[in-house]
Amino acid sequence: MRQNRNGSNPVIALLVSDIHLSHKSPLVRSCEDDWYDCMRRQLQEIRGIADEYLCPIVFGGDIFDKWNPPPELINFAIECLPNQCYGIPGQHDLPNHRWLDIGKSAFWTLCQAGKIILLRPDEPVESGYGYPVRFHGFPWGFPVKPLTDAKDLILEVAVVHSYIWTDETGYPGADKEKRLGKYLKQLKGYDAILFGDNHSPVTWNLQRKKEGPAIFNPGTFYRRKSDEINHKPRVGLLRADGTIEQRYLDV
Repeated sequence: MRQNRNGSNPVIALLVSDIHLSHKSPLVRSCEDDWYDCMRRQLQEIRGIADEYLCPIVFGGDIFDKWNPPPELINFAIECLPNQCYGIPGQHDLPNHRWLDIGKSAFWTLCQAGKIILLRPDEPVESGYGYPVRFHGFPWGFPVKPLTDAKDLILEVAVVHSYIWTDETGYPGADKEKRLGKYLKQLKGYDAILFGDNHSPVTWNLQRKKEGPAIFNPGTFYRRKSDEINHKPRVGLLRADGTIEQRYLDV
């Protein structure tokens, strides 16, 4: 078993979401000489962080921008993603946003290739990295359920692809039931939550100084739109006590 040698409160997982790998560059990034090389740089950086802490990467959905990318992009993902990550699909990963059609998707190809351990609804998975943590998957379309059988000696982590927002990160007409304050009722029992879907970062209680879980929505992994020019791409370092540190990527 590999040993994580980063103190008494080790980093036990790297939290990432909304990568949106795409064969063609977004319009605002069309000046890039090589979009694949651009994508590769940031993926290499998170691989390096995971190797630094000897921890797995957990994806909160939307690895691909489209569920049926060309083989070149699928091969690229297989090459660049570390082995045995954990993850859930977002709506962009699913044909017509349908969970039942996941077997037709490029996301499923990553699962079949052994790159991603799928976190299925109602089937929590214990980390194979030697630390007591359970990942609970809530892919796109599955409502978050409070955890009623939380264990005292294990870190309970929910991985959710669902829009969550605050006054600073929402949009006009956003579902009021998905406002952070209301969402907290559904998150009882968990120690930490990784959210995906909102491309603006949402963070709450990362150092667990309040009652309730640490909540981390990193926002978009790549700057893909003109209004994201000031966005700072980041990942989360989940520590054994359930706290989360933000680590900004070198972009």
